[in-house]
Amino acid sequence: MVAVMIGAAAMVFSCSKPDDPSDIVDAWYTPDDDKYVITAEVPGAGKDDVTLEVHDNVLTLRGEKRSEREEKKEQVRYVERSYGSFSRSFTLPSNADANRVTADFKDGVLRVEVPKAAEAKPKVISIR
Repeated sequence: MVAVMIGAAAMVFSCSKPDDPSDIVDAWYTPDDDKYVITAEVPGAGKDDVTLEVHDNVLTLRGEKRSEREEKKEQVRYVERSYGSFSRSFTLPSNADANRVTADFKDGVLRVEVPKAAEAKPKVISIR
């Protein structure tokens, strides 16, 4: 499920994803004065399992999650494996600077920062 914050996020970003009940990624947008921040929780995935790209002002997050659980009891061995791929695309707002996107991955959380273009930031003009 993609959980985009209601309100400003809906007006700023449009997000597309497949309608899949087994969805494994939560992503949301956080407003900031000088940048847009997209955070995606990808539990069970590592940094090398996730790719991020920008093309034609669309930011796309792709990856694969793998998990394995093994349980042993006296004469029984139980192994469960699950795999799932995901893809999310965010259409960036017109005032986003797609050439300066940065991303950090730590503890299963991907944080993507998209700076606002210089002309998009409010400029204070001194009055003489």
